Amino acid sequence: MAGFGFLPFILLVGGGAAAGTGLLRRDAIPFAVAPSLQFALAVAQSKGWTYQFAIVVGSAMVFLTMVLSAVWDDPHGKMEWSTVRKLGAIGLLVLVGDRAFDLVRDSYWLKEDKQLMSSPELNDPRITADVLRAKTRPDDRLFFYGQDAIIGFLAQRLPATPYEVAWMLNYRGALEPGDGFKKAAPQHREDILKFQKVVQTDACARLRARHPAAMVFMDGLPESGADGVQEVGRFCPELLGMLQDEYYQAAHNGAVRLYLRADRP
Repeated sequence: MAGFGFLPFILLVGGGAAAGTGLLRRDAIPFAVAPSLQFALAVAQSKGWTYQFAIVVGSAMVFLTMVLSAVWDDPHGKMEWSTVRKLGAIGLLVLVGDRAFDLVRDSYWLKEDKQLMSSPELNDPRITADVLRAKTRPDDRLFFYGQDAIIGFLAQRLPATPYEVAWMLNYRGALEPGDGFKKAAPQHREDILKFQKVVQTDACARLRARHPAAMVFMDGLPESGADGVQEVGRFCPELLGMLQDEYYQAAHNGAVRLYLRADRP
């Protein structure tokens, strides 16, 4: 987030200075201010993922292109090409071209398959989904405790409970500070704990009543701590006995563990 904030600040200061010295027309000022406003709006909404700041980078590129055009070709012909002006134009040309090239070069559109294969966070759940689909039946149900809900989609297996991802069962992110989450206000904490208890009790009852053919747990998440299985065991102790007596670990890819019922070899 700090990196995304530095760029709007530079454009705001530099754009204002350029307009103040006559290098830029004053109607370009809104374009210099836009990245800062977009960054402030994202922060106010507690955004944190990289893609949520893409609009900041996009509008910054628009402004830099506008600056390059203004420096390169003054439509009014009032300014002479001084040494500073020439160096500024060349510098802006290099900056805009370099940034544009980086964005294109790193784009998933150009090498999506290679990007996926080189990223364990993206690849491990997909490998697990392949094993899950191969070793279970189309009508089997899956209990999933993690963040990457695409596992069930890729495996084409329906969820065993209505709670498709871990943060629908564990509200630690709202109850505890840190990890990029805001702490819940004291007046809301009791209500959040009560609702968490309701959904956890319901999920556990569903698992006890109908043991799903497969269970997938992800470790190292804000909702799971170091061990996703033990985290679920905190609110559903019966699950630990089920895994020990009726299931076996069929796959362990990075932070993703797949358990299958014994009748699904």
